[in-house]
Order: sequence, then C-alpha cells, then structure tokens
Amino acid sequence: MRFAWIDERPFNYETDGVLAGCDVALARAAFAVLGHPFEPVHATFGEMLPGLEDDRWDVTTGMFITPERERRAFFTRPVWSLRDGLLVSDSHRYISGYAALAEGEFMVAVLSGQVQRDHALRHGVAPADLVEFDTYDEAAAAVLDGRVAAYASVALAHEEHLALDDRSGLTCVPVPSSEVAPAPGAFACASEEIRDALDKALGRLLGPGLPGEPSADPSAWPAGRG
Repeated sequence: MRFAWIDERPFNYETDGVLAGCDVALARAAFAVLGHPFEPVHATFGEMLPGLEDDRWDVTTGMFITPERERRAFFTRPVWSLRDGLLVSDSHRYISGYAALAEGEFMVAVLSGQVQRDHALRHGVAPADLVEFDTYDEAAAAVLDGRVAAYASVALAHEEHLALDDRSGLTCVPVPSSEVAPAPGAFACASEEIRDALDKALGRLLGPGLPGEPSADPSAWPAGRG
C-alpha cells in the first residue's frame, strides 16, 4: 500500500537515504501484518487529504482527528497523543502560548492544512498574522531569520528538531493544556476497508488503550527499526 509521508522528526525522515520514523515504522509493520508491501510517497502536509481523494496514496502519516477531516477520510484507531508547542527564538522564549501571541500581535508560522492554524485563530491570533509554509524546515527558517516570532506545531517535532542542533538559538515552548489539551492522532485512509484492516493490525502492534507520546528512539518502534 502507498503511504504518504512528510519530513518531520520523529514521525518521518530520511537518514543516509533510508526512510525512518515512528509513523513510518508503525505503518510498515502494520502493512507487513496485512501482507501488503510498504510503498512510501513523499508529500507536503497540505497534500495529505487531497491525495487520498485523488488516489495518489492509500494511507497518510498520522494527523490529529477532527470532524472536518473525518468528512474527507477514514481514520484508524489513535496511534499517538500529542501536545502543541511553539518554536521561538531565545529572545522570544517569554511567549507562553497562543494567547500571548495574540496579545503581542506576533507573526506566527504554521504548516498548510495543520490544526495549529485553527488553534491560533481560536485564541485570538489575527488571520493576517499567520504565515503558511509547506515544510517544517521552511517554517523553522522563518523563526530563525525573524520573519515570524513563532512556529506553531507539535512540541515533539520541535524538540526533535532542536536535538539535532542545540546551538540554533531556538527553543520550544509547550502550549499550556489550558489552551490546547493533548489530542490523539491517527492514520488517515482512503477507504473504510483499508481503515478496518489497519485497525486489526494496529491492535496487534499497539495493544489496548490510548497511546501517549511516541518515542523518538528507533529501538522502541515496531520491529525495532524504521
């Protein structure tokens, strides 16, 4: 089956030409349980749901489950639960969340199609103060060069980005749960049949209950590899 992925650690990334990541490893293991080959397709986040609708792929990397998205795709059981975070420069580390961004009328980077855009708007950030990008690296670069004060995404992605370069002059500020509570995410599927089959495989791999934050350690992933 075709699996759409984006560049975002620790979920999906390439190392020396090898595709790895916790979402990649879980999808690959689930496909193997079902006897299907794993066929990765690189994309941007904004293409995820349109690509399902256009038959460009069968399953996407994990994303937060929302009513709007559920009208466009079939979601598996949750595969992780994540909180929002703001990537900011060291000079803006006093920014405490979305409300502080709104109060200060700061420019905020988001990825096209991600829920953090709605989270920012809900807490008062003006539409004109939001700048949309296609990739993580583009949005992070906008923080680094001062075009925006913060990049809103998931805290885990920011923490992994900083782990690669702790001299970048950037830091991650977790968004308070009083603003946005940690929420579950799942693989989006092109059909109900694919969703139902994946749910059975994921049940074997993940066990019962709601998963928490995924590990960035490859040894903790299914089959111990990406």
